[in-house]
Amino acid sequence: FTCRYGGWLHSDFGMSAADLGWFSNAIGIGNTAGNFFLQFVGDSVAPVRRLCIIASLGLVVLNAALVLLPAGTPIGLLFAIILLWFFLFECAFLTAYSYATQLLGECKTTGMSLFFASLSIGRVVGDWLAPFPSMP
Repeated sequence: FTCRYGGWLHSDFGMSAADLGWFSNAIGIGNTAGNFFLQFVGDSVAPVRRLCIIASLGLVVLNAALVLLPAGTPIGLLFAIILLWFFLFECAFLTAYSYATQLLGECKTTGMSLFFASLSIGRVVGDWLAPFPSMP
């Protein structure tokens, strides 16, 4: 999504470059809000494992919503969905990171290195494959 959202929003929703700038802001705001939420109230709201599961389920629902959105969706609703998606993504990522360190015990260094290596490999493969679905 982060590689192709500009082309998708422009082609399906007819957004201008200024509109796409607002959506880039939604990504930053969502990430920052998710980070601050977990930092200030995360542990008092629920255990890390529960937050990770809730955020991941929320991402699944929002992914379905993004796929099923009709082309005439109001920009405000789309902005709110994107902002919430990145808020939940940040919550899921940070809680998964924290939960993984709890599970790994003495193997934290090796395990977290593998965790971040797999994330990086996934990102590289996604960045490489992202343009192909839109090619004729």
